[in-house]
Amino acid sequence: MQKTKRSSIVLAVLGALGLLVGGPTASFASYHPQFHHSGSMCVSTGGSRGYYNQGIISNLSYSSSMNLFCPMVRENDNTQVGTVSVHLRDANHGEGIQCSFYDVEAYGRSWAWSGWKTSLGGGASNIGTLSWDINSVRDQYAGYNHIRCTLPPRTSDGTSYIASYRAGE
Repeated sequence: MQKTKRSSIVLAVLGALGLLVGGPTASFASYHPQFHHSGSMCVSTGGSRGYYNQGIISNLSYSSSMNLFCPMVRENDNTQVGTVSVHLRDANHGEGIQCSFYDVEAYGRSWAWSGWKTSLGGGASNIGTLSWDINSVRDQYAGYNHIRCTLPPRTSDGTSYIASYRAGE
C-alpha cells in the first residue's frame, strides 16, 4: 500500500513538472507581458502641464497644444510588443488628441513609426482609447519604445488628458 501511494505521488509530481515544462512552451510565442504606465510618466513641451494625483497628465492652456513624449517599458529579447494602447479623455470639440508609436533601435539610427491616430474630440465626458498592434520590434535586445501625443488646448468642457498607456496583451 505504501509503495503504491509513493508511486502515485511521484507520478503526480512528474505530471505537474511535465505541464510546467511543456505547457507554457507552446503558448510562449504568443505571450506578451503587459506593462502599464501612468500618464504622469510623459515629458511635456508647450501648453500648460497639469498633473492629477491619480497619475493623469493634462493640458491646462486655453490657447496652446501640448506635446507629450511617453517612454515605455518593454521586455528585453521580446520580438513583439503586442497591443499598444493610450487611454485618454478628449474634451476639445474642434481638435482631437493625436498619438503615434515609435520603435527605435538602440543607437537611434533606425526606427519604425506607426503613423498618427486621432481621437474624435467631443466634450466633457469623452473618454477613449487609441490602439496599435505591433507585430515586430526593430531591436529586440537593446531597442526602446515610446509614444508621442499632442493634447489640444483646454475648452469650456474641460481639459484633454492622457490617463495611462500600456504595451502587451
